[in-house]
Amino acid sequence: MREVIAAFEANQPVRVPVTFGISENYFLLTPELNRNSYSYREYCENPDVMMEVQLGLQKWARWNVRQDVEMGPPSHAWDSLYIDLQNTAEAAWLGCPVNYGDEGSVPDTQPILAEHKEKLYEMAIPDPLRGGIMNRVYEHYGYLCDKLRDFEFEGSPVAGVVPVAHMTDGPFTLACNLRGATQLCTDIYEDPGYATDLMRYVTDAIIARGKAWYEFMGVPYPMQKWLAGFADDSTELLSPETYREFVLPCHHRIVDAFSKGGPNHIHMCGRAQHLFRTMQSELNIQDFYVGFCTDTGRIRQELGEHVLIQAEAVHPTILRDGEAGEIRDEYRKTLSSGVMAGGKVKLGATVAPGTPVESLRIAYEAARELGRYR
Repeated sequence: MREVIAAFEANQPVRVPVTFGISENYFLLTPELNRNSYSYREYCENPDVMMEVQLGLQKWARWNVRQDVEMGPPSHAWDSLYIDLQNTAEAAWLGCPVNYGDEGSVPDTQPILAEHKEKLYEMAIPDPLRGGIMNRVYEHYGYLCDKLRDFEFEGSPVAGVVPVAHMTDGPFTLACNLRGATQLCTDIYEDPGYATDLMRYVTDAIIARGKAWYEFMGVPYPMQKWLAGFADDSTELLSPETYREFVLPCHHRIVDAFSKGGPNHIHMCGRAQHLFRTMQSELNIQDFYVGFCTDTGRIRQELGEHVLIQAEAVHPTILRDGEAGEIRDEYRKTLSSGVMAGGKVKLGATVAPGTPVESLRIAYEAARELGRYR
C-alpha cells in the first residue's frame, strides 16, 4: 500500500489507489460499533462523544477495511479529529433551526426564508467565531485542543483538531438551505434581483467566516493552492448559463479570497459535470472529487489527462446490497471508461450504514486487479 501511494505521488503510478468514504454515520447507525447508542444530538453537542466516535471509527477501519491508507496501529499519531456538525453548521450559523429528526436520520436545517424571503434584508452576518452555533464550534475546538495535549488513544497521540468552520459547502448550496431549493430556483426566473442579493449575502458570510477562522488558527491566506474546504453540490440544479450568471461570480470571490491562483480543488458529489469545464477554466480547479453519478470517462476527455479525478466508483446501495459480480462490474465500468489515462485518478466509494465489510473487500480487490497500469 505504501508503495502504491508513493508511486502515485511520484507521478509513476503502478495502479489506481483506493480509499473508502466511511463517515461517522456508519459508526452511529451500526449497533455493533455504537455500543453506547449515542444519538446524533449527543454526537454533535458533546465533544467527548464526538472524540470517542471518531477515534472508534478510525480504529475499526484500520483493523477491518482494506484500503490504500496506513493500516493497523498508527506509526506516529491517529488522524486529526474534526468538529462535525453534520453539514448543519453554515446554515445554522445564519439562523436556520437544526432538526435532529427521528432516530436514525441525519440532522438537517429548516430554511428560514422559505415563507418570508424579505427577512433577508434584516439579516446581518453573525460573529464568525462566537456567533450562534459557531460558539459551539469555538468551544468544542478549544476543549479538544486542550484535552489532546496530554492524551493518548491506544498508546498513540492524536494529530490535532480541525475546526472545519473555515470550509464551505458552497454559496448556492447555502442559499438553498436558507431559502429552499425550489424557492431559490424559482427566484432566479421570477425575482432575479432577490436571488442575486441572497447570493451576495451568503458569499459575504462565507468569506468573512473563512478569514476569521484562518486568522484564529494562524493559517496564512490566500494560499497558492486551495485544496480543501470548497464544494457546491446544489449547483447540479443549474444550467451552465445560469451558473455563470448567478453563481460563478460568487465562486470567483471565494476562490480569490483564499487562493493565489491555484491549482485548486473542489468536492462535487452531485450530477454537476456539465459545469466542470467552466470551473476548470474560470477557477483553475484541477482537482475534482466527484460522485458515483459522474461519467468519469467523459470528464477525463473534457478536462484532460493532467487533472486529478477522485471518483466514487459504485452507487452506495450497490456496494451495500449488491452481489460480488455487480460490485466488480461497477469498478470495471469505471476503470475501463478512460479515466485512467494520465495516471491521475483515485477511486473510492461512499459507504452507507449496513454495508458488509466483505463488500468492501470485494470492491478493493476488484479495483486492485482492474486498476493496474500496463
